[in-house]
Amino acid sequence: MTSDWRDEDSYSDLEGSTAKQWAWEFLRRNPEYREAWESGDSASAAAWGLEELTDPDGECPRFLPPSYGAMLIGERDQGVTVPAGHVRYDFDLTQPLAPQLEKAGQDLRLVQEMEQQIGTMTPPVFRRQRRDKWVTYLRVLDAEADGAPQSEIGKHFFPKRSDRYPEHPRRQAAHDLLRQARLMVNGGYRKLLSIGD
Repeated sequence: MTSDWRDEDSYSDLEGSTAKQWAWEFLRRNPEYREAWESGDSASAAAWGLEELTDPDGECPRFLPPSYGAMLIGERDQGVTVPAGHVRYDFDLTQPLAPQLEKAGQDLRLVQEMEQQIGTMTPPVFRRQRRDKWVTYLRVLDAEADGAPQSEIGKHFFPKRSDRYPEHPRRQAAHDLLRQARLMVNGGYRKLLSIGD
């Protein structure tokens, strides 16, 4: 990860990347994943969706089949086909339902937000555009990792927007962009594994 976040051309080697390679680009930027790698916590590989922990500066690893724990999301698993945009969720009827329903609601809202951000809930014609946004997400994550303040990120990515009080549209746009990029790092990358290349 030696790309200069200020220079979009330094990310040109990502053109033609597969969905798994994109997922890896986001996961390797996760500070907690990097910590797990540095500490040698190989037991956490499955929690990251990997067969084994891989050096974040290395090649794309082997991912486990996509899943959200008890959910099947638009995929085929164990002979069950779940159409894109749908979810199958397991409940344990031997346990109290109220906490399970609350957790399911939280999980479903998170998955819905991630699918909207990633672009898998839009017609295929828009997926290419969303992929183009992924480079911007990587750039803003690299800017944050480089220690760039949000004001600098806003100036760079939204130079024509004002940052006047009280609305601060440039600051808000930078905040929203960082939030969307963090979604990809904090689990959204897993959804990339279930979309076609």
